[in-house]
Amino acid sequence: SNLTAGAKFNFLTVFFQATHPMPMYSYIVLDAPDGFDFTGNCTVGQADPQYLQDWEGLAWGTEQIGPRSLTSSLGDEFSCSTDNWKRSVLAPPPEVNFTRARIRVRRFLIAEKFYAFTIRVRNPQYFYSSQHDNWRLWVQSPEGYMVDGSKYTVQFNAARIDTLPPDSKDRSWGIYKEKLRRDLVLEFDWGGAPSMSDSNLLAPYVLFAMTTKLTVFPITPSSDGVPVFIRMMAPIGYTWVPDAVDGWLGYVPGKTCEVCIFYVFPEVKVFNELLLDEAIMTVGLEYGFQVRINVPTRAPSRSSNSFFLEIGYDPWNFNLDRMQATQLPGPRLRIVYDASVFSLCNMAGFGENNLEFYLNIGSSLGANEGFLFSGDELTRGTLISCWPMTLPGSPAELTEFNAVCSSFVHQISLLPMISLYVAEGVGRLPAGKYGFRFYNVRNPLNAATEMAYWKFATHGRLNEYPLHTVLDYPKDVPTPQVLGIMRESGMLHPAEFEAPLLGRDDAPLRTNLLSFYFKLLKSPEFPPSMTHITIALRGPSGYFFEEDCLQGLQVFGPIHEPSDTRNKSIGDGWPCQQKNRRDSVAEWCPGPIVEWPRNLEPSACLGIGNTAKISVPNSAQREREAVKDEVVPRFENETMFGFRIQVRNPPSQSEAGAMWAMDFGAEAGRPFSSLQIQTFHTDVTNLRITSCVVVNPIFQTEAEMNMPFRLDFVPYTTVPAPRMVTEVVDRRLQSGGVAPLEPDAEEGYIVLLTPETFSFPVGDYDNCEDAVLEQKGRKPWEEDGYFGFNDIKCKIDGKDFPNRMNFTLLHQKTVNSGTAYTVLGRVKNPNFRTWPDADMWLLETFKRFIATQQLLRLDSVTLPGVATVSPSSKFYVINDSGENTGNAKVVAVNITMQFRDRLRNGDRILITPPLGFNMNFNVPWGTCLDFRWPTSYIPLVDSPPPTCKCNQTDIGLQCRMEFLIDEAGADRDAVVLGETPLQFLMSVINPPSQPDQVYDWWKIELWAGGPEPRPLYADIQASWPVYGALDNISTVLVGNQNRAGATSDLQISFVPTAWASTAEIILDEPSGFDFTNCRPNAPLRRDERTIGNRLILADGRFLPGETVQLSLSLVELGNGGGPTRISIRLFYDIQMTREVARRINFLQGFRLPGAVVADKQKLWSMPVVKHWTGEVQDSVSPLLPCHSSELTRLEIFISISRFVMEGDILLVKNEVPFGERPFELTKESGYEPTLEACLDFATDAFHDNGSWQCEHIRPLNFSDIIMLRNSIGIAEGMRIILAEFPQNQIRSKEAIAAAAALATSPGVKNRPLALEPDRTFRLRYWLRPSTAPVNWHLITEDISGFVSNTNDGLTVGITAVPEMSLTVVSDVARNPPQSAVYVLITVKSAAGQPPFSKLQLLLPYGFAPNSVIPPTGQRMLLKLDMDEGKGTLEDGMTFYTRVMTPAETNIDPRWFVLAKAIMVDEITGDETERVVGWGYNNGFGVAPCPVTLSFGNVPSLTAWLAIQFYIPTIAGGKFALISAPQNYEVICPETPMMNMACTVFVPDGDMPVNLQQLVRTVNVSLSGGNQEGDNTLFSLMLSVQTPETYLTYDVWRMRIVDAGLVVVDSAIDILPPDFQTGLEVGNPGLSWLEKPQMGEVSVAVVEVSFNRRMKDMWAVLISLPEKYRHDIQHKNQLKNVNKQFPVAIDLEWRVFTNLRWLRILVAVSQTGTASIVPTGTYQWQFPVMVAMTPPFATEWYVTLCQDYGCTSPASANTIASFPVPNTAPQLPPVSLQASLTSSSQSWCGLSLMMWLAVTCASSLGV
Repeated sequence: SNLTAGAKFNFLTVFFQATHPMPMYSYIVLDAPDGFDFTGNCTVGQADPQYLQDWEGLAWGTEQIGPRSLTSSLGDEFSCSTDNWKRSVLAPPPEVNFTRARIRVRRFLIAEKFYAFTIRVRNPQYFYSSQHDNWRLWVQSPEGYMVDGSKYTVQFNAARIDTLPPDSKDRSWGIYKEKLRRDLVLEFDWGGAPSMSDSNLLAPYVLFAMTTKLTVFPITPSSDGVPVFIRMMAPIGYTWVPDAVDGWLGYVPGKTCEVCIFYVFPEVKVFNELLLDEAIMTVGLEYGFQVRINVPTRAPSRSSNSFFLEIGYDPWNFNLDRMQATQLPGPRLRIVYDASVFSLCNMAGFGENNLEFYLNIGSSLGANEGFLFSGDELTRGTLISCWPMTLPGSPAELTEFNAVCSSFVHQISLLPMISLYVAEGVGRLPAGKYGFRFYNVRNPLNAATEMAYWKFATHGRLNEYPLHTVLDYPKDVPTPQVLGIMRESGMLHPAEFEAPLLGRDDAPLRTNLLSFYFKLLKSPEFPPSMTHITIALRGPSGYFFEEDCLQGLQVFGPIHEPSDTRNKSIGDGWPCQQKNRRDSVAEWCPGPIVEWPRNLEPSACLGIGNTAKISVPNSAQREREAVKDEVVPRFENETMFGFRIQVRNPPSQSEAGAMWAMDFGAEAGRPFSSLQIQTFHTDVTNLRITSCVVVNPIFQTEAEMNMPFRLDFVPYTTVPAPRMVTEVVDRRLQSGGVAPLEPDAEEGYIVLLTPETFSFPVGDYDNCEDAVLEQKGRKPWEEDGYFGFNDIKCKIDGKDFPNRMNFTLLHQKTVNSGTAYTVLGRVKNPNFRTWPDADMWLLETFKRFIATQQLLRLDSVTLPGVATVSPSSKFYVINDSGENTGNAKVVAVNITMQFRDRLRNGDRILITPPLGFNMNFNVPWGTCLDFRWPTSYIPLVDSPPPTCKCNQTDIGLQCRMEFLIDEAGADRDAVVLGETPLQFLMSVINPPSQPDQVYDWWKIELWAGGPEPRPLYADIQASWPVYGALDNISTVLVGNQNRAGATSDLQISFVPTAWASTAEIILDEPSGFDFTNCRPNAPLRRDERTIGNRLILADGRFLPGETVQLSLSLVELGNGGGPTRISIRLFYDIQMTREVARRINFLQGFRLPGAVVADKQKLWSMPVVKHWTGEVQDSVSPLLPCHSSELTRLEIFISISRFVMEGDILLVKNEVPFGERPFELTKESGYEPTLEACLDFATDAFHDNGSWQCEHIRPLNFSDIIMLRNSIGIAEGMRIILAEFPQNQIRSKEAIAAAAALATSPGVKNRPLALEPDRTFRLRYWLRPSTAPVNWHLITEDISGFVSNTNDGLTVGITAVPEMSLTVVSDVARNPPQSAVYVLITVKSAAGQPPFSKLQLLLPYGFAPNSVIPPTGQRMLLKLDMDEGKGTLEDGMTFYTRVMTPAETNIDPRWFVLAKAIMVDEITGDETERVVGWGYNNGFGVAPCPVTLSFGNVPSLTAWLAIQFYIPTIAGGKFALISAPQNYEVICPETPMMNMACTVFVPDGDMPVNLQQLVRTVNVSLSGGNQEGDNTLFSLMLSVQTPETYLTYDVWRMRIVDAGLVVVDSAIDILPPDFQTGLEVGNPGLSWLEKPQMGEVSVAVVEVSFNRRMKDMWAVLISLPEKYRHDIQHKNQLKNVNKQFPVAIDLEWRVFTNLRWLRILVAVSQTGTASIVPTGTYQWQFPVMVAMTPPFATEWYVTLCQDYGCTSPASANTIASFPVPNTAPQLPPVSLQASLTSSSQSWCGLSLMMWLAVTCASSLGV
């Protein structure tokens, strides 16, 4: 109790003894004096258990009344209402000043029995004397009528009960102004206690016959020098003896000051009251005293076990206040108490009995200290042995490992004894109540007439027995009487669906009707003086019979007295009734149960816990009272009787093997099996609710109000499912089929009922929201333990009853007995405060027999809910560090709390983090990790720092932080004002993974200080997500491609600490990773939410503790390269709403090599190099692959994505298929590799031929070049050690910064860049290629050997091909232009020639297949049909073909043969060709047909055109197509000038294409001609019309075609004579003065007409045809007919020294100017020897010369030359007459042959 004025929470313990028996629902009414207030929220509770214990060692069955009976509680169910006892009946109920508490009790009250309870009261602010007189206690009937009451006020000191002290201060209690200013301490002499830990353990006076000295200190008074009255009250049983020797000392030696002495001697008026009258004390000093006291053998159980010290208890004597008072609990006593013996069976000689010893000891037990159990005479014959089982609830367990047990008999009396003591080296065992069960105990062999006793004691030195020492005062404990043998007894167990009809309800704590039967060996015979015989029914621990259990007792028999309201008999149809002999009883009946004897129905039933003592009349006594001849029924032997009794089931399942037993009179039955309580395993079944905070529907959403809860349970009874498999049935169902219901199918239910003020969230159609049923501890991947929507249906009983949740089992899955299950859900708290009351939740299971719809409850259990309190104003917990990793330290947790009321001294603030969070990691116990106030403002300056303590519980690590408000010098009401925010920072350690949703909340509680702590406010705050760790992470590039930007394969492994089904992988650095096309290993699936560098993997089973291997193919790697930064998150669900594990920014993964981009590759042979350097022009070789084994230069442009530093390595290496010869690199002098950079600050650009558009190319330096050779010494690669790149030429600032950042890494030397990223470099090196397909590895390595850039060897090298042999031979010696010629082609393959399917011939420019116009500026490619070739390619395959020649000989006349392999794309079917071999031949040039063309090329002249040519006879020319230049017109002469036909050429579509475009062309049919060797010579005379002016340069063309119009010879670039502008000359003519005769001299006349005077002409040259000779013997024979012609004067104007020509000179002045030839016609005559035979060319030529030196028409100094036809008929030569007369025809033929021969010879220059 709290005696201080104004105390708000003062709990009183009230003791009373009932005067009359009272029925259930009677009232206990307690009235308090004015000023006291029970408040509107009346709070009543159970008394302290110490008051309900057995201190006396009562007999078996326990005395219910009398001085040694136990004090009882008011039961488990009661309610309380308040009123004001002064209120009149008609007045309205009060709203304040509740001075009456009315307690409704749900139990019977037994007369003369003692009861106790506690009640809360609020003390008044001031003392009034009426407080000593107005405490009253009343008992009311259920109807409210007063039955009993206090005659006077309730006494404060129980020693004054039944008295009325004259002084009011000695009656009831009143308040005091305040407590002592320092806590008072009572120190007792430990009086030889065995351990200093028991120093305040008091030995009873009778144990050693000595008193105990009590020291009371410090007494801190509020009075100052004024006499006061002091009273100290001890508990009942204690006696003050200050008058004993050394019985009083008014000070405390060594503690009180010199003047701090009580000079008054105490007075004892009542044995437990010590009075100090008129004691004087001074404020600020500490007083004390020492006094002796007798200690009782038991603590009080009907009054308070407390010491009270009162200063100023008698205030009015000196007009003082009641100053100070305090209460202190009584000490523990060195006694054995609350001891009892339980015997399962009391049958004599029963050898399987269980004997249980219970005792409460005061002393702790050390080595060789323990228990000694000794039996009395009536226990003789008991056989009991070690080891006993220590029963649950004992403070410590004694086993073979820590104790010694010995069973023996007393050495003198031979009575049974047992010692059980602590072994050495174990440590001390605590005091408390121990229980021991001895199995297989044999009872004494003979029945007894009274109870036996066992002495329970604790002793020291038991190892030296009998020299042991006493520890605790012993207790003689009665044992049940040993009885005779009962024939049969037991409990009826009806069938499952019949039991409810018989009143059975086997749920825990339910009132059950159990039916029992018995059969006696002998009919009971007791003397008539014994009016009643006892039937004793004992149940296992936990069963409870009402004290008056007669109301629930019925015997099996008919109702004889219908007016009997007590229903002593059950009536007709009791269980196992046999109405006649032919009737059978139910299978579950032990046999027929007969009618209970009439008038022997039970008359009383006393329930004592799990025992019912039923009193039935003694038939012998009834017989004595019976009238004569009246037959009195008896309990016949060998007859079965039965009864049904009401009992409350235990709260949980009884232990295995629990038994019942029954005694009747002098017989005891064997133990029989108990029933199975339909409950759940209580050690596992528990309810955890997240929030105890009331909800606020106005300011909170439904989601915010519904908080998680978790219910774990283990059923004892299997909950069936309609289609559960009960036996193996050979039956197959179609896919998706459902098994039909069996005839005995049952439907199971699980029902969870909350208090009415709670509610579950209700979904659509009354479905549950967020409710889950699963096996407890189910691993997420264990689907069998999860109840899905196909397995259960969860419903809420509508919005009107939202506090009932129903699970219905639908299919095959059952809820199995003995298996732990969990229900997860959400619940809404009430919107009002309920503390301290926490209503119960109810969990039940049912099954329904589907055929009959009969419902049967299976298991049931009630679970304590939560008492709700009001929320705080604010409560925030913020993870300022953002650290969410499991087991990681959160450095800054920012917590803010704010309460509506002010904080007072003594208040406590409790903060509980979620489960697993550690507030006390690696710091001293009780210290809060890194606690600090965020600013200099400290709201709690004087209060101690908060404490943080963590304990490992059965569900995990649980910490708690506690603030104690203790501001020095501050009033309790003025510490921190309401609504003041309190903010602080601290650190915590995250749990390994996210706690369960029920435990994942921060909680705060504000508890009011003072003697009665109570919660004022509470609140919760959701915690931050905690992600389990991912251990042993490994990320490896396993694909063939490792460079940045490539598509490759990754392998990621890790060990998760939590289960997950979905993984998220983000590769942050380098940027550019893309998982869009990624393919994970089975059974994983790439989720459609995958995008870019974020990969979502679904359908996973990531098991905690097991290594996860992820194989990811087709991953597009990032850009740039470098160290990778990867983040991995694991999620519980596919929706990714619950993240369970993560590793963010993992930096120890693979280093992504940068990409070496290699392009514009050129493998150039030496000729190609010379071509591109301008040394040699070669248009074909650059287009073809180079030949193998020839010195070749490989040029490749590379760029890297990651920087390379000085000293790093550039590695170049080629890779060819196994067995092939690699490319052989060289660094010979003049052929060293080079690496070049362009210094132009512009974008890299290239010419069409691939050359660099760079003006400033800078070669880079190498430190060294190391050739890499294979096993046979071929240099297949090289390592180039790079030197510094010119730093002033670095373009990228980012590259400089990255290199600088790298240099800041620990242990990294600062080195300049060697290669800048994203910049093009040209790499050249010389080699000798092979024909093998090649891949080039281009790699950079840093000085540590790590690859920094690579091309993955994917740069496919240009393939070299073998050199083939080609021979090209033309059929003709001269190959004319634009003509068809036959060529013989021979192709020979090279050694090691790859297979090919196509052979092509690349012609020189202008060459084309016959009748094909070659494309301009291109070579033509001919296919060589290998099926038509002759011979083999190995030996040489020949082809014979006809080609058109070009117009002129090519600069590059080479012919090329190409061998090609055809590649077919398997998907598209597209074909590609690849050159796999080639060769060339220098070919041949073209020579035009030798053509002489002459005409007078003067304006507007129709001139004669003379043409002479020869062609190879083999060509077969048939026609000559002569084409004039533009503006000229070639004309066939009207009179044939030759023996060949001439027509204008008109092309048509059937002609070859190359002839179809011919214009200004005549066609001359070639016939005749002069044969000269392999050639045939022709001479033609045509006409030509010249233009007036010369406009366009053009040439004459002649094409010789065969009969098929194929050009077989040509001259297509025949230059015409120079056009003489301004020269107007007529066409010269030739005439004869007489008809010429062959072989004779005739005079020829040559005529030239000048239509315009002629200047600058120096001479006229007249040329004769072959075989013609002038016959000028004298100059005068050459005559100038027209004298106007200005012949030379100063020299001979006639020049005729050459017989083939003659020259007429024009006069030339001394200045060198020729005379002007006037207009006119001029003739010259001279003799000519006519040819004996016709010449090849018959035309004459007149040539105008510019000097005197011209000798032929072709001379360079001619002006114009005019052919002149000789059209005059030729007379035959004169021959011999004989010849003429005899063979003229032959002569003609001969002369013709001679003419032809001479003509041909002349044409050949003979």
